[in-house]
Amino acid sequence: MYVTGAGFTRAFVSRAPLLVGDFENDRLVDAVRSLPAASRVLEAERTPHPDGFIDIERLMTRLHELMPYDHRHGSADQFAFLLAELKDAFLRTIQHALDDVEIQPESDVLAFARHCADTNATCITFNYDDLLDAALSAAGNWNPYWGYGFFCQPSANTVSTFSQGPHASDQLLLKLHGSVNWWARLGYAKPYALDAIVHHHGWEGVSTPVSP
Repeated sequence: MYVTGAGFTRAFVSRAPLLVGDFENDRLVDAVRSLPAASRVLEAERTPHPDGFIDIERLMTRLHELMPYDHRHGSADQFAFLLAELKDAFLRTIQHALDDVEIQPESDVLAFARHCADTNATCITFNYDDLLDAALSAAGNWNPYWGYGFFCQPSANTVSTFSQGPHASDQLLLKLHGSVNWWARLGYAKPYALDAIVHHHGWEGVSTPVSP
């Protein structure tokens, strides 16, 4: 079993974000400039860091969970707007970091994935990105239909007949904080049940070994 965090992706992709970083922070400041409560929370998060960086999970938690007085002070709607902007910026930051990243036969991340395949290792990750997902898929013993620990249908199933695809995965990739390639179906209410979640990604979604 392996447990990975943000440093795992950063080890293979130098542009990959860490927990604390720049997630289009200046653009976020401009987006909430007319919203005093949201601006105060964002500034309070940025001020302690010399480069104005933010702790993405700490700020998301503050904006999502709210405090009892936020509703009385009329801040809840401002925080909801900032949270939506922050999530979009976070996704763009991850996507930009992984743009043009390909799982090459000689790459270190594929070597790790092949080791996991050879040892049938379970991977537990706190990462939101899908670099490890793509590498495990390329290694050949993992697929996103069953490999996340639950049956995760492809997004294409929302508009066309679904082919069941692989019926098992030799490995598990357990993503405790969710994943950028998990989408919720329209019309489903929060908290989302498992059958509301589908997977969508740009890499090959079924086991396709990379030639050595």
